[in-house]
Amino acid sequence: MRSSKSFTNLFQLEPYHEQPALQISTPAAPKTGNPNKRRYVQLVTNTGVRRLLIPESRVTVSSAGVVDWEVMNRIKHDVKQYINPEPKYEKALRVLEEKEHQALASDQRKQELARCARRCKTAGTGREKIQAMEDFQRDNLLISRAIELQREREDEMKLCNSLLLMSKCQTIRDAQVAEKTLIAKELRAVELDLDRIMEEDRVKAIAVQDKLREEEEMKKRHQFESLTKQMTLNKQLRDMAVCAVEQERQRMRQIEERRKQELENERKEKLIEQERRKKEIDETNQELKRIKEEEKEQEVMLNSKIQNILKVKLAAEERQANEKRQIQLLRDKEFARLEKERKRNDVTAQAQYEIKCRKVQEECDREWRRRELEEVRRRNRMASELNQCRRQQEEHKQLCQARELERMRELENTLEQQRREAEEKEKEKEIRRKQKMLNYRRNLQKLMEDKRSQKQKQNEDNLEDGRKMREEQKNRIEGLKTSIERKIVEVRNQKVPEKYLKEVEKQLQKQLMKIKI
Repeated sequence: MRSSKSFTNLFQLEPYHEQPALQISTPAAPKTGNPNKRRYVQLVTNTGVRRLLIPESRVTVSSAGVVDWEVMNRIKHDVKQYINPEPKYEKALRVLEEKEHQALASDQRKQELARCARRCKTAGTGREKIQAMEDFQRDNLLISRAIELQREREDEMKLCNSLLLMSKCQTIRDAQVAEKTLIAKELRAVELDLDRIMEEDRVKAIAVQDKLREEEEMKKRHQFESLTKQMTLNKQLRDMAVCAVEQERQRMRQIEERRKQELENERKEKLIEQERRKKEIDETNQELKRIKEEEKEQEVMLNSKIQNILKVKLAAEERQANEKRQIQLLRDKEFARLEKERKRNDVTAQAQYEIKCRKVQEECDREWRRRELEEVRRRNRMASELNQCRRQQEEHKQLCQARELERMRELENTLEQQRREAEEKEKEKEIRRKQKMLNYRRNLQKLMEDKRSQKQKQNEDNLEDGRKMREEQKNRIEGLKTSIERKIVEVRNQKVPEKYLKEVEKQLQKQLMKIKI
């Protein structure tokens, strides 16, 4: 039986056209009453209701092997419906269109609720206030209904609905199979009774009147031909139904293979795009690392003239830090504004909001990278200028040394005095240089402390955002569990077998455990 299959295989979409006989709504007519009255059996199939005539024990020559035109036309109509069933993908398309219409109607209801809320805030006293309160209560009811409809769009709720629907279908299918078995037994009993009655009538007719033997044999031949034709027609109908089912399976298999191929291609394209982005990021990091190493090497070679340029550099860095803070403030304002808009919009607006946020993030990242490259170019330019100044200083120093030697030859006494003055100047210069280095170190430590505090604050904000996201996810899971339990209770009240409901609960529990909080 079908119940012996695994529960997972039962939920696979299989066409159910292989079993034409599902139930008999009206059994054979009772044996009491008029024996010459015709008796019929109504056979309910997937394509409609068929009304079959039970052969009589005594068939006249005029009615033997003759089918009524109305019955013939009805049989042809049933055959057409049985051969050409409605494709499943058309039903799926209609379901998708209905869902889209429901989503549009939900958006319109949300807009109407927003307008009603604004009217409630500006409502006056008396009758207007009462009307506003009634509108507000009705709006709250509509909002709760909209939340329930939005929750129905979740993948977990869709899975729950599909599993429960399949459980109902399987229950109906089991009942149909059991009823079909019972019907088959009844039909076999009816056929045995018919055979017995026909045999008794034949024996009585032979014993009473031998001269009617030839006429009786002719009647039997007509009856046999009628039954043969009906059996041939039934066999043809079954063959055509099997062919139609096989074609439908082949078509669904091809559609599934094409869908799997498309998903595989999309996955490969995503992997290639991720590898390319990773390579770009690695190249950018290598370039920045190389630039930083060059800066360190150049800073080691800088001479005393760097102290004169430090003021410009510090001013530029401070300006850059101010610009970064302004960009961060603008980004935070933009995120806050977009967050407010997201709360007022539906799921479609949320998707647009995420796309817009990503665009703003990408623009900010591009602006930051551009400023970083400009800063690197500026530092390289300053380093080249410093190297040129150093070379000029060295040339000037050599020239001064030559002149100093000349003066030493001419004026030894004056040289000694100048040497002492030069030593004093060098000492003062060394003191000033040490003082500048000390000031620079203090400013650098202050800047590092500011960056450390800013990073700590950012980490705290990230932790708070993560906590809020976990709380929202937890509330979402609780709502899903409540809705699923309610649906399972409703289905249990519909007398669905407990084994199917337990398997559904088990699969839904596994699906909910996969969600990360």
